[in-house]
Amino acid sequence: MKYSATALLIMLSTTSHACDDLVTAFEHLKQSDFSLDKKQVVLIDEEKKLETAALLTFAQGEPTYSNVAVIFSDDNIQHEDDSTEPFLVANFSCDDVKRNDDQITQTYVNDEKTYETTYNYRSKDELLIPIKTVKTAEFSAFFMTFKVSDTISYSNFSLLK
Repeated sequence: MKYSATALLIMLSTTSHACDDLVTAFEHLKQSDFSLDKKQVVLIDEEKKLETAALLTFAQGEPTYSNVAVIFSDDNIQHEDDSTEPFLVANFSCDDVKRNDDQITQTYVNDEKTYETTYNYRSKDELLIPIKTVKTAEFSAFFMTFKVSDTISYSNFSLLK
C-alpha cells in the first residue's frame, strides 16, 4: 500500500512537471518571432467552400500576412481574414491537453466553436510548433442546420533572428 501511494505521487508530480514544460513552451512560442506557411480549408456540410494560403510572420507580438492567395472560393463565400490565429489566442491549460510523445493536442470550446490544435513539442528548444488547427461549429438558418469545419494547416516553421 505504501509503495502504491509513493508510485502514484511520483507519477502525478512527473505528469504535472511535464505539463508545466508544455505551458512554458507555449509561452515561449508566443514570445518568439517566427514565420510559417498557412493553408486554410473551409467546409460546409463536407463540401469545400474556400481554400487559401499565406505566409504568416509573427514578430514583436503581431501577426502579418504576405503572399496571400485564394486557391478556391465558392461563389457564395467571400474571403475575409480576421488576422487572428487560434493557437495564438488560445488559453493553454493542462486540463485541455493530451500528449502522445512529442505530439501535443489541445482541445477547447470558445463561443460555441470547438478548437483542436496539434503542436509538435521541440523539447531542446522548449517550444511548441503549431501543425494544425481544426475549428468546428454548427449554425442554423431557415430551419436548417449546417456543420462548418475550418482546417488550418501550418508548415515550414522557422524562428526569425
